[in-house]
Amino acid sequence: MEKQSVFFIPDGGFSVQKVVEMTHFASLFEDEIFIKKNNIMMNAKSILGAMSMLVSEKKGAKFSIIVRGENSNKILQQIGSFINNLPVSDHDLSLWEQEGIDHVTQALIESKSCWNSAVQNVAKSYLTMKKIY
Repeated sequence: MEKQSVFFIPDGGFSVQKVVEMTHFASLFEDEIFIKKNNIMMNAKSILGAMSMLVSEKKGAKFSIIVRGENSNKILQQIGSFINNLPVSDHDLSLWEQEGIDHVTQALIESKSCWNSAVQNVAKSYLTMKKIY
């Protein structure tokens, strides 16, 4: 069974930390879970995919969560609760200042094993770049 629900980016948007938490939460379920925005779908269990869809979006941007599997209703409700209960961020820091380069790099390293070869090559390039502080 497939279920889909529309959500809006909440006040304060999605920080990298919240995207990592959401992908970890999605990974707890066996069902397939996707994020869909502008007719593009990404695996909600992929940190890089979820970050590319959510981190740069502003408050009010529309996206969908699609769940395929036996527990799709229950999972969609739980993910919806997670999204709707995100704390509001009260600072305007850049992505790197907010999360810290080391934290973002560690998240990328930990999720690298579930990427396809094309995305792995991009991640390898990023991870080998010199960091500028």
